[in-house]
Amino acid sequence: MPRLNVILMIATVLIYGLNADQVRKCFSDSDCINGEKCVYKNKICSSIVEIERCEKEHFSIPCKSNNDCQVWAHEKICNKGCCWDLL
Repeated sequence: MPRLNVILMIATVLIYGLNADQVRKCFSDSDCINGEKCVYKNKICSSIVEIERCEKEHFSIPCKSNNDCQVWAHEKICNKGCCWDLL
């Protein structure tokens, strides 16, 4: 019978593997796939359409979570795919 810690390690690896496609971290455009570009302020890959939408509508950058915004500026939250001011 497998030990519990081995089962937990395997489950953790599988969970991280499933989540890996959701937010792709980058240092340059070559780290991104499917024509996405690297958003240098928070180091995530995003589509050109999303980058332009956030810049045009919110003078901001794309995000997938609040953490993506707080890397760039602590007073920001992720709302509708773009970093917004808390106020």
